[in-house]
Amino acid sequence: MQLQRLGGLGLMALCLMVGCQDRAPELKRVAPSPAGTETSGAPAESVPESPGDEAAGAEGAGEEMSPSVAPVANGLYRVGAAGEGPLVRCQGGGEQPQGARFEVTPEAVVVRAVNNDNTLFHVTVDVPWAEDHAALRWLMVVGEHVLCLESLGGSQQRTTHLTFPISGAAVAAEVASHWGTQVQARQAPRSPLLVTFSPGKAAYKPKEEVKVTLRIENGGTEAVTFMKGGRNRGERDNQFEFSATLDGEPVEDVGSSMNFGGTGMLQTIAPGGVFTDEVSLSKWFAFAKKGRYVVHGRYVLEHYERGAKRGGAVWEEWVAADFEVVVR
Repeated sequence: MQLQRLGGLGLMALCLMVGCQDRAPELKRVAPSPAGTETSGAPAESVPESPGDEAAGAEGAGEEMSPSVAPVANGLYRVGAAGEGPLVRCQGGGEQPQGARFEVTPEAVVVRAVNNDNTLFHVTVDVPWAEDHAALRWLMVVGEHVLCLESLGGSQQRTTHLTFPISGAAVAAEVASHWGTQVQARQAPRSPLLVTFSPGKAAYKPKEEVKVTLRIENGGTEAVTFMKGGRNRGERDNQFEFSATLDGEPVEDVGSSMNFGGTGMLQTIAPGGVFTDEVSLSKWFAFAKKGRYVVHGRYVLEHYERGAKRGGAVWEEWVAADFEVVVR
């Protein structure tokens, strides 16, 4: 299975940001009820229009806004033009005018944790493709929660994939319940992995290229599937990370960790099996001085479900080991 990661400056996927920020407090619908709409209780306080309300991610003008008292149905909405509808405040921050509701039945909905402590989530909704989807900005309303679109993609003009960020396990559970699905939480793999880095030679000459081999052995009873690649479109493979000392002093990193994502392939290590990969350590250190270099190597593992046709990582971790490189 071949996957394409788009990262750093090479992000090519269409991503429509609308002011969402990580770990912001819960934000609710705010604004006066539209004229002619029935309300319960006292009418909402009038809110002056801000010229920047129509911009994606626009910050509020700072006024204390009253919650909307008009009931709003759960579902998907488009972001409206300024003054078109009530302002809503996204869970991640930023206010948007709420436009018309989309009367659409999703083909699939996935709510998945995107960090190991299960506090941040994505909900991805697949809807039948339409030509104007890419030009729209979307909102999702579930209960008192308003989610702003994080990214939008397509599948050969058959399906539009809409992804919204969620902060908080309770909100994720409520969103999953509304769409009739379960939250896919992360949990650590149960197979222990034995990791070593081995230089290709016992000793090197100054400035000679130093290559090392990563070896990962599956010491458990279950297969381990992870992504190899996805950070290698740059001057070095940044799935690896190294730091080194010589005579107790840090060694300068002579390379760059900048990368533009890259192609990745899922790799599976069967119980008792071994995965190996060779990398040039000279892309990190010059090895110009003689001596015994103490190196700490790490390799990022993004675990995936074996055989899964789509979906994100189910766990992320670094595997690491120390080793020495001798320069004479």
